[in-house]
Amino acid sequence: MTPLLLNEIHLRICQESIPRIEKCLKLLDKEQVNYRPNDSSNSIANLVLHLEGNCRQWLLNNLFAVPYQRNRVFEFDAREVEPAVLKDKLKTLKQDVLHACRIGDIKDLEQIIEIQGISTTVFGAAIHAIEHFSYHTGQIALLTKLLKNQDLGFYAGFEKLNG
Repeated sequence: MTPLLLNEIHLRICQESIPRIEKCLKLLDKEQVNYRPNDSSNSIANLVLHLEGNCRQWLLNNLFAVPYQRNRVFEFDAREVEPAVLKDKLKTLKQDVLHACRIGDIKDLEQIIEIQGISTTVFGAAIHAIEHFSYHTGQIALLTKLLKNQDLGFYAGFEKLNG
């Protein structure tokens, strides 16, 4: 894998998304992380468990050959998850992704692989993992803002662009 793509994985997952989710988790109690707005929505706990499972399957297992047996049903069925458990899972995931990016010895970017019955390239799987993490990080941030009625300050200290 090219150093550029490894750097993007590191930046987008480990330096942007995971710290943002960790910031949200610091603001929330057990009831809030397990809150489901309705039966068609997931809780923050479900989203964190899902992100961990998806990242481990798509990125770590299939691209870096880190063994992982996913339980996707559990990711969405969990109802009473402690915030500390979620924080620990994110911390370990971040360490594992950082380690994999340092090694950076994976398959050819154009190699075709199959994940969850989907045929894609190694490059496509890496992009999927990045965008999937970002997508659900935004959902977690929105739920946190709704529950806490406060700005999360992700861009605090940055000057406004164009005005």
